This record gives sequence, C-alpha cells and structure tokens, in this order.
Amino acid sequence: MKALGELLRSAHIPVASTQQSFIVTSLCTHSNACKEGSIFFGFRGQNSDGSLYAKEALQNGAILAIIDEEASVEDHQFIIRVKNPHQTFALMNAAFHDNPQAELKLIAVSGTDGKSSTADFLHQLLSFEGIPAGLFSTTSIDDGAGKIPSPYRISTPEADILYAFLDRCRANRMEYVIIEATSHALSEEYSRLYGLTFEIGIITTLSGDHIEFHGSREAYLEAKLSLLGMIRPRGHFITSVENRELERCLTRLDSSIHAHILGLDHPYTIQTCDLHSVRGTFEGRPFTVHLGLEVFATNTLLALLASSVITAKNPVELLPHLSNVRPLKGRMQAVPNDKGVLVFIDYAHTIGAYEHLFAFIKQVRGTSRVITVMGAAGGRDKKKRSVLGGIASKESDILILTEEDPVFEELSAINGMIRNGIASKSCRVLEIDDRKEAIGEAIRLAQAGDIVLLLGKGHEQSIQRRNLTIPWDEEQAVLEVIR
Repeated sequence: MKALGELLRSAHIPVASTQQSFIVTSLCTHSNACKEGSIFFGFRGQNSDGSLYAKEALQNGAILAIIDEEASVEDHQFIIRVKNPHQTFALMNAAFHDNPQAELKLIAVSGTDGKSSTADFLHQLLSFEGIPAGLFSTTSIDDGAGKIPSPYRISTPEADILYAFLDRCRANRMEYVIIEATSHALSEEYSRLYGLTFEIGIITTLSGDHIEFHGSREAYLEAKLSLLGMIRPRGHFITSVENRELERCLTRLDSSIHAHILGLDHPYTIQTCDLHSVRGTFEGRPFTVHLGLEVFATNTLLALLASSVITAKNPVELLPHLSNVRPLKGRMQAVPNDKGVLVFIDYAHTIGAYEHLFAFIKQVRGTSRVITVMGAAGGRDKKKRSVLGGIASKESDILILTEEDPVFEELSAINGMIRNGIASKSCRVLEIDDRKEAIGEAIRLAQAGDIVLLLGKGHEQSIQRRNLTIPWDEEQAVLEVIR
C-alpha cells in the first residue's frame, strides 16, 4: 500500500492537500477488480474504451480514476485526465512497488524475429556462469524461483504485471533481468516499458510486423528504435550485420554507448547445418549449437556477446557453453515418433521467419517431401498472408491451411488470402478448419523420411475462436494423432 500523494508525485501530477493521506491499495485496469482504495486506469484500446468504466470503478470503491485527456466522459471530482494514461500507469506501478528496477540491471531484447530465443539463450548462458538472472519472455518467465512457461498471451505485459515481477526478482536477489521488448510495449500508445533504463539493448533483426496496430512499417520501426533511447549512458547495444536497419540503429545511438556488431566487430561463419545442429566459427574458433535453424546460431551468438559484456570475459572464453544451450518449446521443436516422420513445431508467423525457415528447409531437405500446416491470425496484418502462402508453397509438396487464431475473422477469408500468394503448381493445397484434424491429416499423408512443419502456434497454450479461448498444446496434439 502507498500514500496517494506519493503516487501522484511519482507521475508528476499535482497533489491537493486533501489527497495526501489517502491510502492506495491497488492499481487496476478493470473496473470489476477495483476495491476500496484502488486507483482505476481507463485505457483506450483499438476495440474498447476503458474510460467508459471510470464511474463504475468509483462505485466499486476506487478513490480515483485516471483517463485520457480526450476521453468522452463527464468530468468528476475523482477523475483525473492525463495525456498518456499508460505512462502514468507505468510510473505509478514503479512507485507502488518501491522502484525495484533501481536495484536490478535490466536487459531488453527486441527485433522482428528471434526475441524469445535470444532472451532465453542469454538466460541459459548466464546460468552456466552462475549469474542470477530473471527472465520475462513470450515463452518463459523466471523471477528467481525457477523457469516456468509464461501464463500470459502477450510477450511484454502491462506495467502492473511487469513491476510485480521485478519486485519478486529483487526479493529473490536477481542481479540481472532479461525482458523481451515488443513493438507494442515500446510504442507511445502502450508505453509498457516507460521509465525503464537498460544496461544492454539487443536488436535481433528489423523488417516489419504488426502493421494493423502501428499503421505503417515506418511507425513500427520507430517503436522498435525507441529502445535505443532507453539504454543508459555508457551502456551497450548489440546487434548483427543481418539487421537490415543497422545503419539507422547506429545513427540513433548516444555517442557514449558501446556498440557490438556480430559479423563486423566479431566475425563468424556458418559452415554446416542440419535439422538438429549448426556448426560454424566465431572469431576463428569452432562452435556447435544443437539447434535446428541457422538463425538460432546467430541468436546464440548475440546472447554470447551480451554474456561477454556481463561477465567481462572474452566471448571466445564462453564459446564452449553454446553446445549446452537447449532449444525453446515451440521453436523448431522436434517431436519424436515411431513413424519415421520428421515432425517440427515452430512459432514462425512473420515474413522474415518464413524466409529463414524455408531457406533452411530447401538446404537440408534432400529428397524428403515437405508437408506444411499453417494459417494466419485474425485481425492481424492482412497483407502478409499471401506472402506467407507464396513462401511456404515453394518448398512444400503439400500445404494444409488451417486455423491459427481466427478470432472474429472468417477462416475461409483468411485462407483465401493465403491462397492468393500460392504460385507453385506442384504444391497440393488442402483446407481443414480444425487444427487438430489438419495435423492428423498431415501425419496420415506423411511417409517415413518426410518433413512435417507445424507453423504459427509454437508454444502457445490456446486458440482464439471468436469469444472462445480453446486450450491448446501443439505437441500433445501431434502425440495424440500419431498413435
């Protein structure tokens, strides 16, 4: 609990003398979660307006409601209007939890693809070195009590969840905390990371994604690049020559920040790769990673550079650790079976991820047939759907279109857009609405030695169909249909 005056001052809001002694018990974004002593924040989203519930929150016991200055709500003595409620929410949550970020060294991992993998690989490398580090990523969280699958569908949570997590990291004596930073979280609209300063900022690759939210590729890139302004003076920025926006990143950096560029400052090569491992050299020294995609090797090397900064060791000294790095659930995850079929689950859902994946498949497939199960999320960037279909069809003998997260879109419309990009006449295309049935058909059609790719869901634990959240486990679905 905190005094209202203290929280208002933390967000640079003038404090009336009558507000000084009120005690705040919680910070809420849902009116039905408000109780006596709560502060309610009414966020305006793409499909809803939380400010409309401000008076309901007050009736439920909230002592204050904070809403957007342009919200169409009648004024009230206990309603405060601010320019950006998300930023106010972040600042107040920091103060409510006694500023745990001030006692932790934060690392942000961003980019279009490879964020979760790079964050997890860094977490593993630091554990090998005995350095206590927390992790908050799409796939996993670790507040010092042990790594568990993330219970959240969003990669970077709202500030109430994030600061409660940082508070636990502090209590569990973590020294570093690795945070996956999405474009939504970095955007001014959501500002989930507002007010944080990072010791190290990592950007994997930059292309384009979430255009439906940002409005344009340029706005998306600006959100991502805003991370560079959140790195502390004399901090560290890590990226690779594969980052298409490398020059733009470097021009945005404060002159005091140390840049580490994989492939430029630290030369590396990829020599051989197969479905289960990649071998190459780093600064002339050989390395092996037991991961099934070339891009994963790049991600481990980015993590290696970050661990080198943290440990103050030459990265070559840490190179032997790479052979012990383990893959993430849902990231080119092999599913063993008695049928002799090579089944892989992967979260690929962006153009960049498809390009990397299918370039790799072309390189390693040999004479094997490729059967791909894919879809596209409803309400997301529609322009990429045909591109994904085109990329997948070029290297797939059979392409099965199914649900990913259709939400409120008609699945037939989503699949129709994917079909529009399919130019390969040799690729057989099927549509099976139910994802488990689609996986079952892929397994039924597969012969020993064939490659089956299940794309789009990865680690996710649910499928969104309109207002329904359907429990889902891709690996379990495979095991059930392959028996």
